Amino acid sequence: MNYDQNTIINPVVNFFNGNTNPTDEEVKAKVQEIAGFFGYTGDLDPIIKSVQAATNCTMEIGSYITSDEDEHDINWINRIDSSERVYANSYEQYLKNEGMPPVIVDTISKSNDEVLSLLDDPYKTESFQRRGLVIGDVQSGKTSNYLSLITKAADAGYKFIIVIAGIHNNLRKQTQQRIDYGFIGRESFDLRKKDNRAKVGVGLKYGKVPDENYPHPISLTTQDADFNSKFANQSQTEIGDFNKPVILVIKKNTHTLRSLEKWLRTYNTTHQKGSKIDAPMLMIDDESDNASINTNKIEDDPTVTNNYLRKILNLFSKSCYVGYTATPFANIFIDPESYSDSYEDLFPKDFIYCLNAPSNYFGPQKIFLEDEYERVRIPIYKDEVEEVFPSKHKTTLQVKWLPQSMKNAVLTFVLTKAIRNLRGQSSSHCSMLINVSTFVNVQNQISNHVSSYLRAVGNEIVLNGAMSDNDQNEVISKFKELYIKRFIEKAQPDEIYPSWESILAELVSIFDDSPKDYDRDVFVVNSKTQKPLDYSEYSRQKRGLMAIVIGGFSLSRGLTIEDLTVSYFYRNTQMYDTLLQMGRWFGYRPEYEDLCRIYMTDQAYAWYQHITKAVEDLRDQVARMHQIKATPKDFGLYVQSSDDGLLVTARNKSRRGQKFEVSRSFSGELKELYLLTKDRDTQENNYGLFEDLWTSLKNSQVSNTTGRSADVFIDVNTDTVLDFLHSFTTGFKLEAVSFGFSNAINYLEKVRSKHSKMDISFITKGITGEITSFDNMNPLQRKVYEDEDSYKLNKARVGSQQDEKHGLSEEELAFEERLIEDERAETGKDKVNKAVIYRKLRNKPLLLLYLIKPNLQKEDEKSESTDQEVECYEKGIPTLALSFPFGDDNSKVTILANVVYDQNQIDESDIESYVGEENEA
Repeated sequence: MNYDQNTIINPVVNFFNGNTNPTDEEVKAKVQEIAGFFGYTGDLDPIIKSVQAATNCTMEIGSYITSDEDEHDINWINRIDSSERVYANSYEQYLKNEGMPPVIVDTISKSNDEVLSLLDDPYKTESFQRRGLVIGDVQSGKTSNYLSLITKAADAGYKFIIVIAGIHNNLRKQTQQRIDYGFIGRESFDLRKKDNRAKVGVGLKYGKVPDENYPHPISLTTQDADFNSKFANQSQTEIGDFNKPVILVIKKNTHTLRSLEKWLRTYNTTHQKGSKIDAPMLMIDDESDNASINTNKIEDDPTVTNNYLRKILNLFSKSCYVGYTATPFANIFIDPESYSDSYEDLFPKDFIYCLNAPSNYFGPQKIFLEDEYERVRIPIYKDEVEEVFPSKHKTTLQVKWLPQSMKNAVLTFVLTKAIRNLRGQSSSHCSMLINVSTFVNVQNQISNHVSSYLRAVGNEIVLNGAMSDNDQNEVISKFKELYIKRFIEKAQPDEIYPSWESILAELVSIFDDSPKDYDRDVFVVNSKTQKPLDYSEYSRQKRGLMAIVIGGFSLSRGLTIEDLTVSYFYRNTQMYDTLLQMGRWFGYRPEYEDLCRIYMTDQAYAWYQHITKAVEDLRDQVARMHQIKATPKDFGLYVQSSDDGLLVTARNKSRRGQKFEVSRSFSGELKELYLLTKDRDTQENNYGLFEDLWTSLKNSQVSNTTGRSADVFIDVNTDTVLDFLHSFTTGFKLEAVSFGFSNAINYLEKVRSKHSKMDISFITKGITGEITSFDNMNPLQRKVYEDEDSYKLNKARVGSQQDEKHGLSEEELAFEERLIEDERAETGKDKVNKAVIYRKLRNKPLLLLYLIKPNLQKEDEKSESTDQEVECYEKGIPTLALSFPFGDDNSKVTILANVVYDQNQIDESDIESYVGEENEA
């Protein structure tokens, strides 16, 4: 999107502030009006689409749980007059001028008013120590949120603000720059220049404050320099000497933290034992689950980083610690009763706040759980990549060539750039990510290979692109093949892509020497980076950057890769939090979401599906805890354990996590067997069980209805179903599928006194008329991913939402629309999960039985994506699901619980089985 287009888009979006559904005609008319005012004569269609996307965007305010031990008064923020909100008002106006939809800005503001209220009044006479956690989504705008909190806290009277921005220099610099623009209002390259530094962001004319009157906060760090105790000592100043807020942006580094603690203790306390700094302090810990957690055993001293964070907090009489993370798995395993030298640990004892992402967020829920986004993922063939990048390689690995799938990913990336150029987005950044190794030596070799490959490809395109027989060229032919397969064939009905001829002409333009409004380069991002990845430098010049970014650890935390379209991911980490943080492909993709592609293995895809569900479960817990007014300390959190060998977080971060069988209801839930056994004998035996059950039901007096997609039996004895389920064999390693399917059977046994009857639906395909033989049951064709002894169904789902409608009477279904409207009113969302509605309507359980003909999608060395039919029992692989109505309780599911859950459960009489420690010393 070029500069001229943005100057039109932003005022149009601001004009529709508060109206989230302007008509197409209204948008078009206002765009034409503003375009005429600026004298813009270019294509208006991309501008109109951008405005429509922004004005149709919605965002829900967050939810939270809080401690009530001290009867905290959240209304203290009401003393802050709107005229005093200089920093917050300026920041919010800055966001709007930068193109953020006003409705999103307003929701961010409201959410952070709530977070601020959970801190404490900096003007109160009593001392306080508050500990909180804010949970966001990966790449969803956590920085924008904590900048909002910082500005509101500064308006409220917080005088000293510390932002801990990860463990890498590039992330600290990126964060400092955003704070320069959103809070300080000056470039912070050189502290010695003081007021002579260039004004940026909020330092310009935003809000009601003229730029010459903006009260620029004091920064003790710069974009190029972390906290420097030598400079601070030379200044001989104390926090109390400043009449404006003081802010530091520092790395999570023991040397930096030690220097800061020493400076604060030396120059800002009276040196008497127990003396405190009187200035109210706010500490923002970005990626708080990384390097902040005390990973030592409980009886040992805290790790150094954790210890210094606690020491710094303890130097202030009034301090608030707020951790921000998208992966809170480590935070919830902190022991809330852990103290060291009277310093509290960082357990979020006072509040946990869950942010919601805007509706235009391109996140894991969409990518891994919604069918319409399935085209995003491109499978890579593990054997091909393993030959070049063995999973357990060392730093001495010699990279002799690039896998064909990686070459294809590079070409796909170039195609996305060509398409975006043709959409009028040539001066926007456009990036690709390659994450296959943590070793600097290996990353450098990949960079050299990718650079050489790009040069060779570019030469072929420039030399042959204009020739009449260019289809005969191998490189051009490959580009065309990928363009058709990755984009044309995957297009939605409302998507229009440029002609191949236009694409080819643009490819020539990308690689030739003609003047452009963007630059092209390959970057390696790690702790030893010589060439920094700095998008801001290009943005200042109104130029885009076409970047291929190669890295490992440095790409796994916080670093934003601007306008990422294609990712190539081949890593073997098995921790929930690390996997999610590696997902740099999450974020916002205005007007190019349809171009985003992720190359990853079937196994990684299955991991991400599981983790996404675990995170959603964690968020649901916070919502449930809020409803019953529970606190972080009296209601333990837990996360679902994985059956795929995944670890919730690093073993030393979850020392206090235990595995328990914990009371948890299956009420209103669906439990599915989404793994299919490969064992042929098991498949055939289970098919026989299906056939025997169907035959016995056909010969009984049970009510039977047949539709196009199912043969349904009403009011079957629950004992008959239990006999069948106990005979059904899932196969080796599958007993714990779907977090303990056997527990769902136990639950059914527990509630059979209430539900002596239930329904059974045999799901079939394309049947008309009565089914007279079980052989007429048509298996469903389903895409699967292969594991060692099983096939995993796509999306970790067996059936569809409509399947749970079976067995409901016309009288029950008469209430469907009313419940849907109630759900929309309650959630504020148009999209409703109809399966949940059907469970609310149902008054008895439902057994769903499926025959599956699996199709295994693989990608061979030539990257020819094929659907390969799996060799299995010829009549299909049987699997099943259990749907439970709402209103019942008391079942067991294995979970990994934090120490609070542990303590609560130990006092309960219903603990039946202690499974053992997840993490031994």
